[in-house]
Amino acid sequence: MKRIRTHFLGKVYSLILAGCVAVSTALVAVPATVQAEKAVYVQASQEYTNLSTKTTWQVTFDKDLDKSTVTTNNITITDKDGNAQSITVTYSTKKYITVKPKKPLAKKAEFTLKVDQIKDKNGNFLGKMEIKFTTGTSTSSKTVKVKFASEETGGGDQTEIDRLRKENEQLKSQIRSLEAEIERLRERIRELENGGGSGDQDNTPLTHEYFTVTYPKGYKDEANNMYKYMEESVKAAKEEFGNLVDVERWLKQPKPVTIVIHDKPDDKADVGLWSLYGLNDGSFEIHLLGKKAHYVRCCTNVGKEYDDLYFKVTTIHEYLSIPLRKAVGEKKKGWSNLYSAPEWFVQGMEEYYGYHYGNDPETIRILTQRVKDDRNRIKFSSSGITVQGTYEDGAVLAFFLYETYGKTKVQNVLMSKEPKWEKAFLKEFGSYSDMEKAFNNWLSKK
Repeated sequence: MKRIRTHFLGKVYSLILAGCVAVSTALVAVPATVQAEKAVYVQASQEYTNLSTKTTWQVTFDKDLDKSTVTTNNITITDKDGNAQSITVTYSTKKYITVKPKKPLAKKAEFTLKVDQIKDKNGNFLGKMEIKFTTGTSTSSKTVKVKFASEETGGGDQTEIDRLRKENEQLKSQIRSLEAEIERLRERIRELENGGGSGDQDNTPLTHEYFTVTYPKGYKDEANNMYKYMEESVKAAKEEFGNLVDVERWLKQPKPVTIVIHDKPDDKADVGLWSLYGLNDGSFEIHLLGKKAHYVRCCTNVGKEYDDLYFKVTTIHEYLSIPLRKAVGEKKKGWSNLYSAPEWFVQGMEEYYGYHYGNDPETIRILTQRVKDDRNRIKFSSSGITVQGTYEDGAVLAFFLYETYGKTKVQNVLMSKEPKWEKAFLKEFGSYSDMEKAFNNWLSKK
């Protein structure tokens, strides 16, 4: 079953109004929640709440299984009324089962994952495990890893589960009270930073030919930083797509993108969660949580802090996804739905833009090394390419394509008149078998 994982909510400020501001730090244990992090894998916590509607479950066993028992009869996902959801179930020789809904689950609903009647390779039944979970509103693809613990063997001890859930609820109640106090203190700090509350707390939007940055009071410095990152993003977009005649129109029409900095986490912006919204008028908004509103300092999908480089790289990633989708979507002929391409291709391209134009070679080095250490992360077959990590491994594949075949061939796929992505992809890069050889050669030199 899942275990409660805690981190520390830092920097709770104490204000001393006798002419100075003292800063103290309170350590508050906070149950980790599932974030829409760029990393595709999610750390498991005791309570499975607000999961993505596209969550994939990976259940690991400590022994080899009888594959004939790994079926949708023995492994199910049901809603609160007992209705079975359509799923696919696969078994890996690495002793884990993957359970994936064939279509997104309902939002804000209750479900139960049940694993029962599974046998090991010696024919022994392994017991039963049930996991109750709820979905939120996120539609990002996620994978939750859990270790099989049968109720019969005590791994699913209900008394212990109930105790942990009760403890979790108590912690949540304490956190809500502390968050209210923290917000009050933050507001007071903002007032002091702007002249004790009597001066002007400027939050006038920062406008540019290609974008507008909006921000709450007390976040002017961060808005200025985002302005710089967006200038770099515009430069990157022109460099990447400048040979395509419509790039200026893509970036400006129907109106420039709006950057929205949040001072509180919500469903649009949180630690590790940025949102790109396409509005009804055809324009876009990028939402992010301000740096000083981050309640944890670490970690990204490679264990780094949420520092200035992270904000620059992610800004470029999000912004260049706009001309990327327009390049594909506004063609008069050929495949026109960017999201008909595999997720590793879409997210990998956007990750490439961020790391390449954001000048972050260290992160791509780490991601590439992961693939070298585990060659099962990226697999080629006659039917396509599969990855373990949509973002991370997709980024490695994108760097491979650019460095091996060149930008022109990559863009030829985007602008192809072929009716399907795969036809366009194979036309430029050859068979999957040939690509695998080229990839292995490229990887050996890293």
